[in-house]
Amino acid sequence: MKRDKRLQLAVSRKLEAADTQALLFEEFYENPNSGCEEIRVENWTKEERYNIALMVRDGTLRVERVTDAPWRDLPEPGATYAETYIYLTSAGHDALEASNWFQSALKNVITNIPTIGVSLFLVLAGAWLKSLFGLK
Repeated sequence: MKRDKRLQLAVSRKLEAADTQALLFEEFYENPNSGCEEIRVENWTKEERYNIALMVRDGTLRVERVTDAPWRDLPEPGATYAETYIYLTSAGHDALEASNWFQSALKNVITNIPTIGVSLFLVLAGAWLKSLFGLK
């Protein structure tokens, strides 16, 4: 498997389009009587899981594990249950914005408006002073 930027962008867009801030990544269940463990990863392909792990390592995604959720009806008393959720970080949101070249260019222009304004002011002030004193 390899890093797939398009797939990572698709995962980020899927997270951004979700109704909640997080998406369920995996579920873990352990039966205390039999000692059996079950990890369920639904709705994610093997390539997506690999790229999600890379995104977590890069800091564009954050992982949070919720353990012993009391609202679950577990078949055995004392069974362990956990869910792992993934969230977009601020770096992930920035990466989404940077993926759209128009938004990136617009953001660049907006952040440089003060610099452009000062430059125009200096040029106009210089031209006005030049004409005021009759310099060539």
